[in-house]
Amino acid sequence: MDKFKEIPDKMQCPCGSGKLYEKCCKKKNFKFGYNGKEIVKQIPIHEELIPVLEETRTQFTEYYGRAPGSKDYVMAFAPIYNDDLLLQTMYLFRKIGFPENKIYAYYKSDGLFPCDLNVDLLPETEIKEFSSLCKEYDDCISGDVEGDQHINAIKYVMASNSYIEEQVDYVVESIISALNDFIRRHSENTPILEYQIANELDYCIFSALKTVKTLQSVIHLKENHLAECIYALSRGIFENYMYMCNINSDPALFYDKLLPKVDEENYTFAKRSDGKIDFRSVINRHTGKKTSVRISISDLKEKQPYDTDRDLYAIFYQTACQYVHVDIMSAKSYFSVANPYDEIDRSLIAALITLILAELLLLQISQNTNVLQQYKNDILFLCANNLNSRLAACLKIANNDPEHQNVILELLLKRMKEQFPDLDNA
Repeated sequence: MDKFKEIPDKMQCPCGSGKLYEKCCKKKNFKFGYNGKEIVKQIPIHEELIPVLEETRTQFTEYYGRAPGSKDYVMAFAPIYNDDLLLQTMYLFRKIGFPENKIYAYYKSDGLFPCDLNVDLLPETEIKEFSSLCKEYDDCISGDVEGDQHINAIKYVMASNSYIEEQVDYVVESIISALNDFIRRHSENTPILEYQIANELDYCIFSALKTVKTLQSVIHLKENHLAECIYALSRGIFENYMYMCNINSDPALFYDKLLPKVDEENYTFAKRSDGKIDFRSVINRHTGKKTSVRISISDLKEKQPYDTDRDLYAIFYQTACQYVHVDIMSAKSYFSVANPYDEIDRSLIAALITLILAELLLLQISQNTNVLQQYKNDILFLCANNLNSRLAACLKIANNDPEHQNVILELLLKRMKEQFPDLDNA
């Protein structure tokens, strides 16, 4: 590595102020100098950073059995994709309660955040840039930028994120509460310690609990902005919805294809020619008859109650599967970078889609013939009078951005209107 050499005092300052170096950044607690032919900025290491660097060095040695060398990176274990460090710091600032205009300036300046601890390490031009960006945000929020005939993207995104998150939080709590109520009512308020599926109602209770746990996971994933993982979980909810639709339409699916898999008293799994268990076939312990219990997800779509369900299978389900499997088609999405001030939070969109599917599943669970009539009535009221208007409003807002259209959102709104025609009047 070439030895650092400070630039001459009479040279124009590299910060862009137009002043001589001696009358500008030389007065700061950093130096501009040459590292070979390249001009670089040399900043003193803060004493609080030394233990962090030492810890990273120790971690590197522990992982790889060698000390880091000159060709290894100081931040070797930090992510270098999706602007992850920048965005995670943004989210942390929001949790702490920093003003949004400063967070905006931090993002737009790729990590600037002037404060008492570092102001002497920043050129005046960067400090002015940060202040200018803060004002830019304030101007956008207070009204459209003068002379701009387009939608104020920043104002739209911030307002949309706030509204959608509020509705998502309400809906997820409502659905989880309703599913817990379902389990309580249909287990006669008796704690379930050992569970055995023997009939459709048992399957409904299992579906309810599985959905509760999935939605609890979605909450955590939303808070950590992991949209891809939310989509992976949403596939399971849609599958469960397809199963419930088919069982409600033809209970034989449950008794002929599902129940034999867990009915150990009457059935056992067949074995393949190589001696391994064949989970696609069972043998009746009493008659010795071998029966296929294989279920094709693509076949389930044929008995869905609404036409849009088949469109959702073709478009939503196939897309969600890409996040479950190591599908090369999803690679671009994983590495894409979202501008948090130009489009609605992707994790909110993913959570919104998942919640609408969960509402559809809740409705199907409630419509099973073995479910108490009062519960059916209660869920219809909950969806028609509380959840639908909130979810529909979110869908319309989320798809109001011409640059970030999502056909899945359009399909979901269409699907909701098929079941609740009065939704247009809500």
